Amino acid sequence: MKNRRSPWIVVPQPRPVATQRLLCLPHAGGGIHHFVPWALAAPQEIELGVVQLPGRGARTVEPAHHELHGLIAALTEEVVPLLDRPLVLFGHSLGGLLAFELARALRGRGQRLALLCVSGVAPPPYHDGVGQLHLGSDQDLVDELRQLGGTPPQVFEQPELLELIVQAFRADLAVGETYRYRDEPPLECPILAMGGRDDSLAVEELQGWQRHTHGALRVEMFSGGHFYLHDAHGAVLRAIVRASR
Repeated sequence: MKNRRSPWIVVPQPRPVATQRLLCLPHAGGGIHHFVPWALAAPQEIELGVVQLPGRGARTVEPAHHELHGLIAALTEEVVPLLDRPLVLFGHSLGGLLAFELARALRGRGQRLALLCVSGVAPPPYHDGVGQLHLGSDQDLVDELRQLGGTPPQVFEQPELLELIVQAFRADLAVGETYRYRDEPPLECPILAMGGRDDSLAVEELQGWQRHTHGALRVEMFSGGHFYLHDAHGAVLRAIVRASR
C-alpha cells in the first residue's frame, strides 16, 4: 500500500502489483494479529491492510480514542491515499460500525468504495445509547472478554498483557457505546453483511443494512458464533471476493 509507513495501517503481506486493496478493522479490543492469516490466504490480486488504532500494539504509548466521530476524522486522512486502487472495507463488530462511518466520511471527500463489508453488527441507529460497560470495573471487562470468547485463553494468565487488552477494550467500548447515528443519504457502494449462525444477531437484522445503500445488499451466514470468522476466514475471504466483482 502507498501508505505503508502510516502507523494507522499495517500490511502483513505487501503486494505492490495488487489490483485491489482490502482494509480490515478489528473488533473492540482486537488487533492486527487476527488478520495475519487473512493476508497470507488472500488472492494475489488483493493487498490486505489492517487498521491499528492508537493505544494498542505498536501504538500502546499513544492515547486511545474514546469517541467515534473524532476517530473517523483522523482515520479518513490515512485512508484517502489508498484509493488509487479499488478499496474494500471490512469490519467486524465495532469494526463494522467504524467501517460504515469511514465509508460515509470517504463519500464526503468525493470517494467511493468498491464494497463495504460489515460482520457481526446490526445496522445503525440500533446502537445509539446502547450500553455502559465502558464505565465498569476492569473485572467487569475481563468477564465480558471471557464471555465473548474472542480472546485466547492464555491471555487471561498474563496480567500485563491482559491489562493492555482491557485498556484498549474499554476505549473501544466507549467509542461504540457513546456513538450517535447521524442521518445521511445511503451509500452508493454495495454492502456485504455477514454473521455467524449461532450469534445472537439474526439474519433479519443484517437485512436491515439495505437502508444504508442504494446498491445491492448481500447477506451471508457462516457456522459459528460471534467470532465465527476466526475459523472461517478462508470462506469469508471468498465471499468478499465474490461480492466485490
